[in-house]
Amino acid sequence: MLWIFLFGATSLAAVSVIPQKMHSKTVSRLTTLAGFLLPISGLIFEGVGIFYLHKKNSIVWATLSNYGLLYDAMWASAYNLMSMPTVMLMVAVTLVALSVPAAKAAEHEIKM
Repeated sequence: MLWIFLFGATSLAAVSVIPQKMHSKTVSRLTTLAGFLLPISGLIFEGVGIFYLHKKNSIVWATLSNYGLLYDAMWASAYNLMSMPTVMLMVAVTLVALSVPAAKAAEHEIKM
């Protein structure tokens, strides 16, 4: 689920560039609305992905020991090696690729 929502947010971030490019050529209500709604829906996808990442981390670090899994540096380092780039990718997609187009569309809507 985490990867599906991360892929969805990244796809929406990539698609949200199209209305921004069209808006720079011809200003219309449709490009402004699409330039705002696509990044916002991507932010929602990103929020759900972060929620699932948090749930997965809480399972790994809090409850697996209840089932007999002892802490070992080998699996912990492998898990962190996969988990940390995922968090960084989510932050990059959220802050740069989704927030900037949504803010630009909102700014243009306020000026109208």
